[in-house]
Amino acid sequence: MPPFAFVKSFFHLKKHIAPLRLPLVTVLDIGSHKISCWILRKKTKESVEILGAGYQKSQGFNAGHITHMEQLQQAISRAVGEAENTSGEVVSPLIMSVNGDFIASSLMSVSVPLMQPTVTTHDINRLVEKARLEKNPQAWHMLHTFPLQYALDQQTNILNPRGMMGRVLHGCLHEVSGKPDPLRNVLLCARRCHLSVQALVVSSYASGLSCLKEDEQEMGAVLVEMGAGSTSLSFFWKGQLIHTDFLPQGGQQMTADLANNLDLSLADAERLKILYGAAVPSENDLREMIPVTQIGGDVCQIPRYSLVTTLQARLEETLRAVQKKIETSDFYHLSGHRIVFTGGASQIPGLCSLASDIMGVRTRIGKPVAFQGAQQEERLELSTLAGLVCYTRTPEYLHMCRTVDEDKKHQQSFWPQISSWWKENA
Repeated sequence: MPPFAFVKSFFHLKKHIAPLRLPLVTVLDIGSHKISCWILRKKTKESVEILGAGYQKSQGFNAGHITHMEQLQQAISRAVGEAENTSGEVVSPLIMSVNGDFIASSLMSVSVPLMQPTVTTHDINRLVEKARLEKNPQAWHMLHTFPLQYALDQQTNILNPRGMMGRVLHGCLHEVSGKPDPLRNVLLCARRCHLSVQALVVSSYASGLSCLKEDEQEMGAVLVEMGAGSTSLSFFWKGQLIHTDFLPQGGQQMTADLANNLDLSLADAERLKILYGAAVPSENDLREMIPVTQIGGDVCQIPRYSLVTTLQARLEETLRAVQKKIETSDFYHLSGHRIVFTGGASQIPGLCSLASDIMGVRTRIGKPVAFQGAQQEERLELSTLAGLVCYTRTPEYLHMCRTVDEDKKHQQSFWPQISSWWKENA
């Protein structure tokens, strides 16, 4: 072969080799109002590109519970199909949101002896795994585990024990778990849509990841996600989720109040809420008249003041319920001094002003982080979906991926299979 012929043939061959495809991630948010799906490609650890998106009106699902399995299957299939068509890709295993009154928060203390003189990441993972094993799997399914504080022998209040010497590692962990039956039904619905679920993520946690600034997560804040069928709370402190809570009140109740008080259809009430709604009435609302078509077909005009005061009454009730949840929690002194609102129902003008008056704390509207490739990601109703993307950067998700990869390598290895055969047949 002539000199450099091999190198030349190699570069000629390289032109015909397909470029390395970066891993795909699919996220799916099932809400009471909308089902949303993104297919995205991870370019780096911190950078992603959204390749395709699918949005469908939610059916058969309300406040975290399935109300009609077949309708929900069809809605999910349409949303996923739309995302596949716009991206030109096939969905990968899903990261899917869950929410509802069947989700519970609890604190747990666990201890493990050290395998080496100093604490390693492996010891912390052992601590988390022990906590998962000690939870009763018949009554609860573990969704998330967050180490909050550590102790090493007699040393307490340790935030990061890695590299420290000791004998026994103690940990205070926050566990978020769900009742198995509702979770099984959600997974069954996904399976009937021919979808594989990689991880279930509590929606309020995901929304906190996408809407809270790093300083807010560190210094303490409560993220209040106001959805169509429910309102979820997530408490953050020292960069960790420390508590979650749930209220079965949301934007649908406001729409129903308008429909009942003004004798409107639900569709017309929702439209008027979006066009003319506000949390606090103004001086001009008594003079401004709104044309409406009532259920019987009568066309009339009503003062905007009637619409706004109806919404205000329901919002005040919801905000006072949120305030009670925050103030009666064990974490009020850590996170309750700063509140961030997000979700589709939080888009009503004047919400923060009304909330600050009722709660007496600083409030703001939290917009989800932006990603390359989608123009709609800053909409508040997509906070959870954006948070599912942020979840792929968390230590919990990365540890899960490493564990799966190690299991695959072990299964594909030749010698472990020989060893297993020998133990069974020797």
